[in-house]
Amino acid sequence: MGTNTTVIKKATLFSDLNESQLQRLADAGEPRTCPAGSTLFEEGSKGSEFYLVEAGAVEISKNIAGGRKKVLTRIESGEVFGELALFDRSPRSATATADGECRLLVFREDRFNELLKSDSGIAFPVLSALLRLLCQRIRTSNEKMKEGIVWGFQVRM
Repeated sequence: MGTNTTVIKKATLFSDLNESQLQRLADAGEPRTCPAGSTLFEEGSKGSEFYLVEAGAVEISKNIAGGRKKVLTRIESGEVFGELALFDRSPRSATATADGECRLLVFREDRFNELLKSDSGIAFPVLSALLRLLCQRIRTSNEKMKEGIVWGFQVRM
């Protein structure tokens, strides 16, 4: 058993899985160690895998006007990132960079989809959790947009 399933279970996407399902998931992933500052993927690139942080942290950022970088969030142990490109097949919406040395579990699209197709006991809880996660992110984005609009009105007054 190379991957600790306790870390995988911390991830929202996988929290409803039992121990044997978590082990199957761990077996489908590929361990990867990334040195500090390494770029995992860049905004606009094609995505064919997503990641779970086993140890360390990853910074998610976006390029903004003037060639500057805006840090959107920091992903830590037990969290997943990069899953959007896997499910909607659109280019990456942000850049992911190792914030210090980190250890990841990488899920390639083909292996992950095969696992979901072959085991509905894994597919249903994971896809349900994905929907909850996406809804949460939409709500968070809506709140940030609302704050920006309110701030813009206050500046103009």
